[in-house]
Amino acid sequence: MNKDKSTVSTSGSVTCSLGGDSVPIIVSVANAPIDAVEVSITVTSYNASATDAVDPSAGITPESTVLKFNTGNKRGVLGFSCAAAVTGTSLDYLLAGTNKDNFQLSST
Repeated sequence: MNKDKSTVSTSGSVTCSLGGDSVPIIVSVANAPIDAVEVSITVTSYNASATDAVDPSAGITPESTVLKFNTGNKRGVLGFSCAAAVTGTSLDYLLAGTNKDNFQLSST
């Protein structure tokens, strides 16, 4: 029995395009899950009470889109909105669904 996890390919960079939206982020799975695997974007958590705290996702708002991968769907697009002055440089991906334990993200 193979215990290797399949990979969900995600982008590791955050890029805002002119006009305030992200460059589309293509997300895909090489091996389609039998049961649902879900991927979405969330802001990067940090300790806001620390004296030297810097919000790593400042000015970046993830869309509420949740991609659901299964045998009929192996690819989708995620995105986010950008404030006029973006100082954040990172977002996180959230992996969920009934089959999530058999998958890993290519970017964390």
